[in-house]
Amino acid sequence: MIAANPKDSRQTLTALAVVAGLVAAAFPIQAEANWVALGWMAEAAVLWWFGVRVRAAALRGLAGLLAGCSVVRLLAFDLPPGVREPFLPVFNEFALPAIGVAACLLVAVAAGRRLARRLNEPEQMLVALAGLGGVVLLWLVLTIDCYGYFRALAAARQVDQAHWRWLGQMSVSILWAVYATVVLASGFRFRLAGLRWTALGLYAITVVKVFLVDMAGLDQIYRIAAFVVLAIFLGIAAWAYQRIRIELSSAAEA
Repeated sequence: MIAANPKDSRQTLTALAVVAGLVAAAFPIQAEANWVALGWMAEAAVLWWFGVRVRAAALRGLAGLLAGCSVVRLLAFDLPPGVREPFLPVFNEFALPAIGVAACLLVAVAAGRRLARRLNEPEQMLVALAGLGGVVLLWLVLTIDCYGYFRALAAARQVDQAHWRWLGQMSVSILWAVYATVVLASGFRFRLAGLRWTALGLYAITVVKVFLVDMAGLDQIYRIAAFVVLAIFLGIAAWAYQRIRIELSSAAEA
């Protein structure tokens, strides 16, 4: 409990809410625009952890509201417009704070899972959805940064732009496949079915993209080679999926 007296508890929560509001208002005033969303999400993560620790539903609700504002801010205002100047992947004014937003969200979800017994059932469901949202948000940020890098190179060099854009599309497909593999491994590691289903969905999106987008400008021999490589990659993923599932089942029975 926050305080022994219920009246004192309400006063303490009110004071904390006011402080949180003032801190959240300070970020747009003092921070660079691209770092505002990260500041809000970091504050939301701290409020969420504290709200779970002291069993204060009001603080957890405030944290959820602040986290939602952070995601809306990132998606509505911070996405880079059009073609950018050449930049360093990940370590740039968009990707670095955006990845921080997703990381803070996932850390808060992990903290909620560790103390899940202190949450009611609706909150546990919201935590699960927030975790999947964090995974998708990180996937979106990495995708935008990866393709934006090649678009920036194409615009800067003014030579063979179609080739650079195609390289960007292929790089995005490779990124998606690697990311799906990491999500799948995490789903097995932490025994989260939601992550495993998300990984399978990302694999499916990657396959559709490769067939409909990446193969459009290739000659027939390259299409065949690409299909063979993709089939081998998916076959290895399926084999690993079955092997890990059998090992986990055997361990659970033992």
